[in-house]
Amino acid sequence: MFFGRSKEATKQDKAMPSARPASQPVPAKATVPVRPQQRDSSAPLVLIGQLLVEANLVNRDQLDCALVQQKATGKKLVETMIEMGFFTQQTFNNLMARQPGIASLDLNNYKVPKDLVDLIPAEFAAQHQVFPIDKLGRLFTVGMDCPLDKSTIAHLESVTGLRVKPILCSSEDISSSIKQYYKEPAKA
Repeated sequence: MFFGRSKEATKQDKAMPSARPASQPVPAKATVPVRPQQRDSSAPLVLIGQLLVEANLVNRDQLDCALVQQKATGKKLVETMIEMGFFTQQTFNNLMARQPGIASLDLNNYKVPKDLVDLIPAEFAAQHQVFPIDKLGRLFTVGMDCPLDKSTIAHLESVTGLRVKPILCSSEDISSSIKQYYKEPAKA
């Protein structure tokens, strides 16, 4: 084991002949486990449109049409596609729940402390369909209707100074939680 060994001790080990029998293969170079680095918000993630095409929820022409519509409305791509009738929110949630590394949570019976709710402004939560779930140290767990929305994640990380861990939650649950936990936003 190489943990905590000085460079000198390691050099001495390399200089000594191996006591391993010739019939045993030499192990690959030892690697030291490295603590996972903070996720880089600019790191490329799977593009949601590509994922939807690969899952056969839309074809390439439908994706292109939805992208044009999205640019015109400024809405999220998935929201635009649902409004265009390409698939339902439930179909999208089922697809997201099957993706590796994406956890899901039913918010209906989940209680959230007030100090967490205060981390995300009501207007932002409603506009981006996000809701705070938990905070452990510098890790902020947030329920999202689309946990692949890297721009929303990056914005939350920038505003809170925390590392955001997105969890899939249904839009209905998020909207219900926003109504329950936030006061009605003032209208201009």
